[in-house]
Amino acid sequence: MAETSWPLPPDRVITDVEFERLMSGPLGLSGLVNPTGSGGMGPPLAYCNSTGRNVKLHASRRAFVRGFMWDSGSSDLTLSVAANATGSTRQDLVVLRLDRSTFAVTAAVVTGTATLPSPTQSTGTSGVWELPIASLSVPNGAVSLGASQCTELAWYLGQSPALCTGGTSPPFTTPGLLK
Repeated sequence: MAETSWPLPPDRVITDVEFERLMSGPLGLSGLVNPTGSGGMGPPLAYCNSTGRNVKLHASRRAFVRGFMWDSGSSDLTLSVAANATGSTRQDLVVLRLDRSTFAVTAAVVTGTATLPSPTQSTGTSGVWELPIASLSVPNGAVSLGASQCTELAWYLGQSPALCTGGTSPPFTTPGLLK
């Protein structure tokens, strides 16, 4: 097979699969984008406030999921949580899900059991890849979820470190940059 690179002239068009491979390459580009732009991380993306059996995602927040940008929108996003009639507390997972049938990223609640479900992270060219955002503790018969029932799991992306060998160093200097 001949070598190739993309995007190629003249149109520089790439497929969604090529875009994902390009953007999620060696840096594993998935995580929340720092909401304040520097230093502090701001409040967790996901929260519960006893206003129903739901979890809310703060407005004006962003994340990269396998190179695709997700934006929460201009007002808080509310996700419904399924009723729990199991007789015991259930653990659910809040995720940002890349669905490769559309290459759209959307927020979702994955209903669990007595243990927290693992995120689905299909590595091929189809299926879904989920970025965990928060865990939810859903008591049996709960009609609302309070702050203590939502635990942040998300991580934040910062400046990427450069891997240097011997005397090599990138042609930039930024205080605090790992090299």
